Amino acid sequence: FFKQTTAYEISACLVGSEMCIRDRDSTNQRQILHNLSGIVSHLKVLGSYPTDSTIHIPITEPTQHRRMGIIGFGNFGQFVAKFFSKYFQISVTSRTDYTQLANSYGYDFYPNMADLITSGVDYVVICVSISSFQTVVTKLVKTGLLTNQLVIDMLSVKEYPYQILLDTVPNGCDILLTHPMFGPDSCQDANWSGQPMVYYPVRITNSERLTYFLSILHQCQLTKMMPSTHDKITARSQCISHFVGRSLSKLGLSTSQIDTLSYQKLCHVTQVTQNDSQDLFHGLINYNQYAKPIIRNFVQGVSQTLDSLDTTQP
Repeated sequence: FFKQTTAYEISACLVGSEMCIRDRDSTNQRQILHNLSGIVSHLKVLGSYPTDSTIHIPITEPTQHRRMGIIGFGNFGQFVAKFFSKYFQISVTSRTDYTQLANSYGYDFYPNMADLITSGVDYVVICVSISSFQTVVTKLVKTGLLTNQLVIDMLSVKEYPYQILLDTVPNGCDILLTHPMFGPDSCQDANWSGQPMVYYPVRITNSERLTYFLSILHQCQLTKMMPSTHDKITARSQCISHFVGRSLSKLGLSTSQIDTLSYQKLCHVTQVTQNDSQDLFHGLINYNQYAKPIIRNFVQGVSQTLDSLDTTQP
């Protein structure tokens, strides 16, 4: 089995076979891919595609040709900007004046969203809290400056921003939902390679722009997922882990030299969830319609487990 980044698998007519295209310039590679995609029903580019099997050509375009505006330059916004600065010219805005910090990274800081959009950004990434999301989007739309940009959300819930963006953002704009299933604490070096990432294109008219964005994210473990499916899954995973971690923190857990592996993992969950803000915790639970029923079932299970200890054994 031969595999390299320039290997292509055509499973429609050459099952189990591969063909290699190498020693070509990028123009020839693009033409070859175009011709192949026109004659076969399935074309997989090994090592260069997300889970939707969309072809993504390696990024060769100079960073300054694409401009990304980030709304919200707190801890998470800075984390996002650091990653995308390799592929875009970054501009940011935030309630707090981060002019000096932004300039130290080579970003342009704007005092408000109107100035940010006027600067000519084509990608608008919203990195604010769940609770402030609707207010921020409403103010953004009221600037009257959104015309044909790609608006991207990165909230930890997906049905909520889906409905707000679809109802509010002008029809000329594209909408993309994303959720990095990691953050500044779990990915401190801003290396997103192999990290799980959920995305869902809500409304796309400029496919080339989306393709470029996804070509950057193909280094992640990309999963295309409906908003409702995302929220149902995270209610049983992310929401539960945050609830358990917050609850355990009230016990004041501490480590010792005889800790079991399972206890060490519980302490880790407690520490990680405590690093996240209370606002995020509330947003995860209150803006995911599936979260509270799951948590109630969990609490009921804890109660039943506790009651079982009082049951007289035969």
